[in-house]
Amino acid sequence: MDIQKVLAEYDGMFGKASLSQIEEFLFGKLQEAASEGEDGALFTLLNEMIGFCRDTTQKEKGLKYCDTLQGLLVKMNLQGRVEWATALLNIANAYWAFGLFEESLTLYKQVYDNYVQNVPESDFSFASLFNNWSLLYQEMGDYERAAELLRKALVIVNTYEEAVIPQATTRTNLGSTLLKNGTPKARREARRYIQEALAIFEAGGGVDFHYNAALVAMGDAYLEEQDYENAAEFYKRGLKELEKHVGRNENYNRVLEKYRFAQGKLGWKPNLERCREFYQQQGREMIHEHFPEYEKRIAVGLVGEGSDCFGFDDKISGDHDYEPGFCMWLTGEDYATIGEKLQEEYEKLIGTQQQGSQQNTFLGNRRGVFEIEDFYKRLLGDGEEYRYAQAVNGAVFRDDLGEFTAVRKKLSEYYPEKVWRERLAGALHDFAQYGQSNYARMMARKDYVTASLCISKAAECAMDMVYLLNKTYAPYYKWKKKGLERLQILPEISGWLEELVLLPCQKEAWEGYVYSAAHINDKDACIVIIEKIAEAVVKELSKQKLISGVNPFLELYVQEIKEGMSVMEMIDKIVALEWKQFDKVQNRGGRAFCQDDWNTFSIMRKSQYLTWNEELLSSYYRDLAEADSRGWNLIMEKYARMMKSTAPEEYAELEKDLPVRSEERILIQEEIIKIQVAWMEEFAEKYPMMAGNARSIHTYEDNAFNTSYETYLRGELGTYGEETFVLYGRFVAGLLQEGKNLAYETMSNTAKLYGYDSVEAAEEKLEK
Repeated sequence: MDIQKVLAEYDGMFGKASLSQIEEFLFGKLQEAASEGEDGALFTLLNEMIGFCRDTTQKEKGLKYCDTLQGLLVKMNLQGRVEWATALLNIANAYWAFGLFEESLTLYKQVYDNYVQNVPESDFSFASLFNNWSLLYQEMGDYERAAELLRKALVIVNTYEEAVIPQATTRTNLGSTLLKNGTPKARREARRYIQEALAIFEAGGGVDFHYNAALVAMGDAYLEEQDYENAAEFYKRGLKELEKHVGRNENYNRVLEKYRFAQGKLGWKPNLERCREFYQQQGREMIHEHFPEYEKRIAVGLVGEGSDCFGFDDKISGDHDYEPGFCMWLTGEDYATIGEKLQEEYEKLIGTQQQGSQQNTFLGNRRGVFEIEDFYKRLLGDGEEYRYAQAVNGAVFRDDLGEFTAVRKKLSEYYPEKVWRERLAGALHDFAQYGQSNYARMMARKDYVTASLCISKAAECAMDMVYLLNKTYAPYYKWKKKGLERLQILPEISGWLEELVLLPCQKEAWEGYVYSAAHINDKDACIVIIEKIAEAVVKELSKQKLISGVNPFLELYVQEIKEGMSVMEMIDKIVALEWKQFDKVQNRGGRAFCQDDWNTFSIMRKSQYLTWNEELLSSYYRDLAEADSRGWNLIMEKYARMMKSTAPEEYAELEKDLPVRSEERILIQEEIIKIQVAWMEEFAEKYPMMAGNARSIHTYEDNAFNTSYETYLRGELGTYGEETFVLYGRFVAGLLQEGKNLAYETMSNTAKLYGYDSVEAAEEKLEK
């Protein structure tokens, strides 16, 4: 039995097959492994089945499989080994889930003793143990011990860069535990950990089963704050994930009870929903009755100023401007014809809704009848960003004509690239000035009032950066923080900002400290959070290929972002230009299939260019762009040069059209090739599986159907412009002097672009 194939098939069934089908599949494989005497496969499948029964709350079945697994451990003589402890860990998890707390605690202690004897204290096994052990303590009500174990687990998982999901689940568990502490500080810390977990899960597409736990934990966090609207929203999302993965089991019912509690506490509907209902129940009829010939020309909705248009309203919002109503938008011609009459009928309609109300102080110019152009002019006003946010918020209930929606759609396309870059650069500059420079200077001067002001301004700059990186208009200042939680990119900064603004000035951290712009006073908790925000922003800027650096001082990237050509963007442009030229290469045997394989082409080329420095990339980009502008195809030239080895007769016909290279250059080129061939030989010896999936290495292996690495390299170097060739030679010589292997560096990039954590991980996978 190919157990890896079975597990892959099993994992792929979730979200696609019913739970009964999944269980039936797993049970069938268990029987097959048992009948064939494959104890290793049986061991693995029993562990999976125990986990399945735990997640689907099948206690009797689960306990039965636990007994079977313990018997198998004895049969396989695994007692005292790490495999034995790992199996006990799985059984312990099932025991606490099924209410057998003392039995579970006994097993956890046995697992711990085994790990202490057999694995390093930084081993990932300890993180798994601490994570699961903490859940038992939570069930037992010992939240202090649970949090202590989770903090230990988090320290370990954070050292494993590839352990993305464990990093998220540990944060979820720690956040849930801290919520039980009850103190405001613990709740703030809990929110931060849960937000970080959600960001990790959502960066991976939110497909992992444990995503539901983070959603429910965030619901719990909001419930603690009596924010019932957000609590209900997160519970609702958690229920959806639970049902998708494990169906409506006991856990689902527990979350459903929380959801219903939060809903019951609301006692109100978001005003946007009330306004939509008002239109559907009364407004639509009014328009149909009085303006039937214009019914399909009147756009209706709720857009503009007010928390309800953003969906940020809550019970407090109901103290003013909260009556149901809606907007109607007309073309200039229609407005001149029926605008006044339509407004009269609208006012009659809302009259009964607002009799005796003293709250409608502003709605007179926010609801009612508008000419489309005038509405947008009034709303956009002086062009402040929050005004653009107002112009694209809310909802359009009906727009048959499409003119109102067309303007809205155009505005939703966000700022032009140049404007966006200018704004982003400005936000980075301001954050660096207020948060990373002036706060420390003011603290060193003991000017605590101005230092507090720096923190406040830095917090707003941080929010601006997040909105800009999400390419979403930031709302009016009082809704910026609220809106962060709905963004996909860096929502975790919201929690860090809560901590930052609630921290007092860390006066004691500056006693005896000599301020220096070159050093960070990491004894000040405010500075620690400011740097944490900056590091997250730099990471996202790199991810979006806006910058090439890693230094967290944001001022360093202002000019680079303004100019708009980062190293990654340059690589993207180089690869795009090469692909354009590659597409035009004509083969005598017809178009090659690889000319339609963008993904492979992109990965192979990026793998190479990610090793290059900026100067070399810039020079080669100029080569490509200049050649393209004069109609010369460098990719075609490369393949023509390779044909000197693979198709000599055809090369003889093409040689006269190729740029001539001097004898001196060819001699240097061959020395470079010798170095790189040696690197590839060294790589192939150490990583034969990876190398086996690449080209053959030597020119003597060439034939009409195979072009070696050496020949390919010779063709490529022959196309470089003189400046690029010199820079490339220096680049290779520099790597040689540093003791680096360019083949390894390139293949490492290839492995990562294909989704592996490293060359080693890819090699291991290919060996299997």
